Amino acid sequence: AVVAPAASRMKAGHDIAIDRKRSTVPPGGEMAALDPVARGRVQVLDCPSGDVAQAMAAVDELVRLSRLDPEWSWSRAAVIARDWRRLAPVRAYAETLGIPVEMANESLPSIWRLREMQQFIDVLRRDT
Repeated sequence: AVVAPAASRMKAGHDIAIDRKRSTVPPGGEMAALDPVARGRVQVLDCPSGDVAQAMAAVDELVRLSRLDPEWSWSRAAVIARDWRRLAPVRAYAETLGIPVEMANESLPSIWRLREMQQFIDVLRRDT
């Protein structure tokens, strides 16, 4: 369903091959040895329907994986959804657990709205 519409953008005539540098790495990469459930491979989570339940299942799975890897970095983890609206419960649940969240659809705030800039402007106004 995802690949078929993009067929014209694919590299036709090129077989899919494992990068030679990774040919000795087991399927599942470093997580193959650390993760007894999926062994680092993609998995489909069995969870109830609904954005909130699915968000909790996805975040809980990432938390489980994070506990297995001493080198874990949340900046290397991602949750992908069909549209941004479905990611709101992911963000809310992750933030509740203290997990840092960045959304790719967010732009940086205006420098003038930053707390530090407002404090700086207040100091300047008091000094005049």
